[in-house]
Amino acid sequence: ALDEDIAKACEDEFEYLVSSFEKVLLLGMKEGAIRQTDAKELAAFFIASSWGILSRTPKSSTKEQFLRDMEYIMIALRA
Repeated sequence: ALDEDIAKACEDEFEYLVSSFEKVLLLGMKEGAIRQTDAKELAAFFIASSWGILSRTPKSSTKEQFLRDMEYIMIALRA
């Protein structure tokens, strides 16, 4: 990021998403639906992976492919 303002805005948004998703993961862990792990690290991995999935080429960036990719991640999370 060459523009400091844009870099800061992206970082702030990433941290907000991670913090929000961390809360969801902790609830899932408490209920036994998600295996116990470092929720913050897992949230950061999930958000970064989701952004990566969304950056696929237009030809491979279908709704169906996104859902399949998300399913792989969810399988790995299950307790």
